[in-house]
Amino acid sequence: MRTVLSFVAIVTAGLLLWSCENWPYKPVQFIAPVPPPPQNAFVSKDTLKAFVGTQNVKLAYTKVITGGTQLLYFVDFNDSSVTPQLLKRPADKQDWAVWCPIISPNGALVAYYLVDPNNSKHAAAYCQKLDTGAVPNLIDDPGSDPHFYEDNQNNVYIIYADTTDILHVDYSALTTNHTYKVPIDPTGQITGTKVSVVPYPFYGGMSYDSTYMCTGYANAYIVNTVSQHFFAIDSGVQTCNPSMTPDHVFTGRMMFLNIGGIQNMNNMGALAGSSLPVHNFVLVADTGNNLVSSFNVGQILPAYASGEWQCPKWSNASNFFCALATKSTSASNVVYDCFIVQIAPTKTLLLNVKSDSLQFNSTSKPYVYIGGN
Repeated sequence: MRTVLSFVAIVTAGLLLWSCENWPYKPVQFIAPVPPPPQNAFVSKDTLKAFVGTQNVKLAYTKVITGGTQLLYFVDFNDSSVTPQLLKRPADKQDWAVWCPIISPNGALVAYYLVDPNNSKHAAAYCQKLDTGAVPNLIDDPGSDPHFYEDNQNNVYIIYADTTDILHVDYSALTTNHTYKVPIDPTGQITGTKVSVVPYPFYGGMSYDSTYMCTGYANAYIVNTVSQHFFAIDSGVQTCNPSMTPDHVFTGRMMFLNIGGIQNMNNMGALAGSSLPVHNFVLVADTGNNLVSSFNVGQILPAYASGEWQCPKWSNASNFFCALATKSTSASNVVYDCFIVQIAPTKTLLLNVKSDSLQFNSTSKPYVYIGGN
């Protein structure tokens, strides 16, 4: 049987969240040999510094390898060969898929969650050092979509939901679930008791001043964590990939990926009443449901005019986000490339400059950390 399995790659299709990527990805229980990552497949640190102002940049992402296993990698752009490094997974969850990595405010840790291959609604959240030898620390089980938060006393917390169930249109159906906050130490281990922030599962992280959190998918909201007031965003329209701004001043803003159709926000300008193609826009809205920014993949990436955005997420630096963009080289070949996008003035930088040797998956969920000079 083992001989047969070694020659057979079994790939189970992910559960499609309407038209949103392939969420949640469900791997098979088959661990293929891990191929060595390619060297020099990413942009040079000098090019990166010219774009973002520093070479102290790190990238975390996931990738599906042969056999259906989804692994976690990070890239340190100070590394002369800019080679992806494979991070360890918990010994008892080798066949669980890795999702939504995010890097800590000091660039030293990564948090993520793993999805049970036998139950897509069961996930466990982890945190560990960005080190190939680091052992994962369990944050909570169940635990989903963790984010970091640092207060003004430099205490670091992980914010996470206790479910992956994001399909409900009516969030009142999820009142038994919560978004929690728990303190961690510099190694990523829990140092205190978790507390509930809001009695709903929120997936987009917390604002710089801890006043706001956001969530998306079936419905999108920004919540004031003090008053517990919910602000509906793009009401009645499905969104994808929510993330909260890290900005220190404009703290009540949410970034998300559009689903096709007419969007329901104020100040839409030329987009008002237009039916937008699926995943062609990364949008930013504030608590007044006003459209603040829009990024049309066909306009800012002309070579990708027939493609779409995937997996956008705000960086820790408020003027940048990271996203995948797709282009079709043929009807059967879709290429996934990774970009840093500067918000204002809008410009982009391709990270995997050798996409023939390193491509991403539709579920890679890249996150870029931009540190000080």
